[in-house]
Amino acid sequence: GGNEKSMTTANIHLGYYMFLGLGDFGGPVPVGSAEWTSRWDLSEWERRLDRLVQLGANTLFLYILGHRLPFASRCFPDCLETDHPNVRREFLPDLIRAVHARGIELVATFTTTGHAPGYVERNRNLAIEKPDGSLSESILCHHKPGAIDYPLGVIDECLRRYPGFDGVILHPPEFSEPCSCTACSAAYENAFGRRLCEASPEEAV
Repeated sequence: GGNEKSMTTANIHLGYYMFLGLGDFGGPVPVGSAEWTSRWDLSEWERRLDRLVQLGANTLFLYILGHRLPFASRCFPDCLETDHPNVRREFLPDLIRAVHARGIELVATFTTTGHAPGYVERNRNLAIEKPDGSLSESILCHHKPGAIDYPLGVIDECLRRYPGFDGVILHPPEFSEPCSCTACSAAYENAFGRRLCEASPEEAV
């Protein structure tokens, strides 16, 4: 026994991930659909938080950056989820306090270049290029200069405006097709010594 380590409940995170807004659901959400988190106001969130406590949760992973922004961003006003309750009348600071008041740790979770249709609509040149030459409708190419300005800008603005998160998680991009732009092709050739067009689909992704 000298090498044994004890584990207490303080070391274990029992939690849930929940979207503040639409998250990776493109929408639109049917009118009157209360089960979508993008329809919840503060009172509904508090009711759901009480349920999490009943379930024994001690951690909430709150997805903030998804297809649209569920807060009134001053840096990216064209990318908002305009009908979100927190956009119409801000309650996120109160939600953060409500989470902590229930003894739950709150982790801000952000997608990166994989969910950005609002930004891609206005910056088409930054989207990934599919093998057939067409551009993605929602995925940014992180090798193209300026593409990561969006996720990094959202993260910076959110954490500055809404202090109180206990941690941050960056969710990697999710896509099934490789980007075939010149920047990605050069990066692949530099890393593996052969052209991207010679790679199998599994190797390219």
